[in-house]
Amino acid sequence: MRKKEFVAGFAPAPDVLKRWRADKAYRRRLAKKHNLASDRVHVDIYLSQKAFGNSVKHFGSKEAQARFIRERMLKTAIKRDKRSMPHSYTWPISFNAGINELNRFYRLDLIRFLKKENALHPNLKVVEIGAGTGKAAGEIVTQLPGVDYTATGLTRVPEWYNQPSKIKWKVMHSMQILRKFKPGSIDFIHSNLGLSFNEPADITRTLEQCRGVLKKNGKLLFTCESNFEIPEGFKVLYKSHPSQGKGDDYMQYVFLLQKK
Repeated sequence: MRKKEFVAGFAPAPDVLKRWRADKAYRRRLAKKHNLASDRVHVDIYLSQKAFGNSVKHFGSKEAQARFIRERMLKTAIKRDKRSMPHSYTWPISFNAGINELNRFYRLDLIRFLKKENALHPNLKVVEIGAGTGKAAGEIVTQLPGVDYTATGLTRVPEWYNQPSKIKWKVMHSMQILRKFKPGSIDFIHSNLGLSFNEPADITRTLEQCRGVLKKNGKLLFTCESNFEIPEGFKVLYKSHPSQGKGDDYMQYVFLLQKK
């Protein structure tokens, strides 16, 4: 993976970062180019500073600092989860979730659900916000070849290139959906924790944008931690009670909304 892809202050997938840290030749080249000591600590510091600098240019210093703090909180939460809940779902597992893991997050059989939707709406157009490595997306298009599937993420990861070519990929933030898709063009949107880093007011704005790109009676399925206001124009088909791991403060709701 080329260094220039480490942009906008977003952390790469944990396995990608691990690969970078394990690549001694890459570290030596990077250290020589930027006059760094060729050890993991100095290279990691350089990469973090480079990402933060890109984030400042892209978002401004205030938002970049807020994103940096949230990233540190996420890393702390991952370490805590590994210690306290080694066998339960953690953020890295969510990022690399396949269809079986996604079914457990959503509490339904997503393939069966999409088959029913595709029967009602031939050439079903589906968007996944925050597809992670795209593992679940690859399994969905393999089992449902008639579905028009677009997967999104904050940055490209190498695993995308190993997935079926039928998947359309978009690098975007969840709050850019109305800029990336035509109004009234999507039948179904789903997102597992793809909205959770937004502030509650921004989650509501994202839902408003989703409503804009959905067709009439289109559906939106997502999981989220935050309390937020569901905008007008949606019918709540399902809202779960929060799931909570034993001894943990992480809570997750599941919503299924339909555009009126």
